[in-house]
Amino acid sequence: TDLKITTVNLDALSTEPIKSSPTTSQVQDDRSSAPWSQNKIDLSFLNKFDADMTIIIQKIITSNLNFDNTKISAIVTNGILNIKSLNSKLYGGVLEASGQISSQTTQPINFKASLKGAELKNLVQQQSNKIKVTQGTINFAVDVKTKGTSQIQYVNNLFGSAELSAVNGKVSGFDLQKILDGLKNLNNLDGILRMLDVSFSEGE
Repeated sequence: TDLKITTVNLDALSTEPIKSSPTTSQVQDDRSSAPWSQNKIDLSFLNKFDADMTIIIQKIITSNLNFDNTKISAIVTNGILNIKSLNSKLYGGVLEASGQISSQTTQPINFKASLKGAELKNLVQQQSNKIKVTQGTINFAVDVKTKGTSQIQYVNNLFGSAELSAVNGKVSGFDLQKILDGLKNLNNLDGILRMLDVSFSEGE
């Protein structure tokens, strides 16, 4: 199948399930594993069909992430979902990923992903009207494996490597060099506070 979709809003798909009152043991279990669920994840449906899929989605919207021009190429056979490639644009950078999921819980889940050239100003939430990230790019790469039957087991069995780097970053709204230079010459609290007040109102 070749499937083309204009927009997918994942936030609109989420619904709150109706829950019965938990028992004391259930509450204790939830606390011990929070925020990861201990509910069993059943992947046996992968055994029921074979497929060769190409899916193109112009925009995927979630509460925290917006993916643009996403293309997924995947094969399902013998109970194994093989994501041959996933390409998308995220935070102004290029996202590439691949992975494999099996219906057999004894088989590991493999996942590789890289995000190259994402813009820091899009990635970092601006916490102040005065101090803002105005420039810089970030690169991220991850290669991990895990196995299990629930979220908590996936997390506990997770192993692999991840690398994060940021380059050419620029922050406006404070002058770090002025702060460092000023601290060398100040010897009283009043002077330090005045210096910090000035340094955090200008500079880059």
